[in-house]
Amino acid sequence: MKSLLKNFCLLLLLSAVFISVSGCGIRYMVKGQVVDAETGKTIEGAAVAIKWYEYKFGPPYTSGYKKIEVAEDLSDAEGYFKLPKYAFKRHYMGVYKTGYICWDSDRIFHPDRIFYKTRFEKRKDHKFKNGMVVKLVPFKDTYPRDKHARFTIDTSIKCSASSIGIFGESIKSERELYRKFLRREQ
Repeated sequence: MKSLLKNFCLLLLLSAVFISVSGCGIRYMVKGQVVDAETGKTIEGAAVAIKWYEYKFGPPYTSGYKKIEVAEDLSDAEGYFKLPKYAFKRHYMGVYKTGYICWDSDRIFHPDRIFYKTRFEKRKDHKFKNGMVVKLVPFKDTYPRDKHARFTIDTSIKCSASSIGIFGESIKSERELYRKFLRREQ
């Protein structure tokens, strides 16, 4: 009987620990690096944003995605950045530096494809982990600036980077470019 009670108490304690850990998530910092995809040189001043979220089940009209945290950083002189990581949670991540194609953890922008819907491809190679390397592709003059501006804005929205945060401030020129494009279209 004592053994059964001891096992029950141990199971209860482990259940409480699991519930508390899975409810709030285990948070720690991850260090990554941003480099030029063509030269391999590190990129200083790249804006990096991440949004951590989870899906919450509930009664009708109450289920949905719940934001856990939004964090941003700028890569240092060696291209390094630090962002928080939550175990067992989902995320969106974006990296932007003027002169490069915006990097999105979910999609890849293909500037040479003709149609807007085919410009994107699902990213399959992304793992948010310590020591990760984000390779930014240099932006060429032949690429469609308006399409890239829209892609960059979409990435910013997914990362929940506000227009006054690090990522939002870094893409000001992309927002203005897209506004000009929309005015010309009208």
